[in-house]
Amino acid sequence: MHVFASENIYCFCSIFTKTGFFLVSGNNNQKPIFGPLADIKISSITPVDFQPNEITYGVLGAQKIYFISHDTTHPSGKQIDLRNTLYGIPQDRFIGDARSIESLSFSSVRGENLLFLLRKIFAFVRGHVHPKAHMRPVSVAAGNGQTTSEIDALLANAENNILNQNIRIN
Repeated sequence: MHVFASENIYCFCSIFTKTGFFLVSGNNNQKPIFGPLADIKISSITPVDFQPNEITYGVLGAQKIYFISHDTTHPSGKQIDLRNTLYGIPQDRFIGDARSIESLSFSSVRGENLLFLLRKIFAFVRGHVHPKAHMRPVSVAAGNGQTTSEIDALLANAENNILNQNIRIN
């Protein structure tokens, strides 16, 4: 960036030319000044506005959020086509047919809720007992009291508790 200065008048330009006039306005004793700069002083500066922090945050908010890539292939073999979408993606590209972004993307996972379910399942597996060989296990695990009905309830609501349909990835 080049800074052109004369008295209290500054003109910031990113293109530098050695000839020509700059029409500027300034304030000299409460009177506007119009015309080329007198006594042009030229200096180059590099603006820096960086303050190191130990943590940064990126926030994106919307009712539905999509993280999508041109190069990711859906297990069906199809890809999301984002060509000609520089100024926005029309709604019919989000929902609709089998090639829509909705159908070619997946819900994100709420990791803590998934870990909670996996720990419950593992607790049951670790403490399960069978009344006799070749019989299904008792519904309450020995030692830790984990029940199959609790795991069944967690699995029945997994689409709501573990998956987040509103944050989609491909």
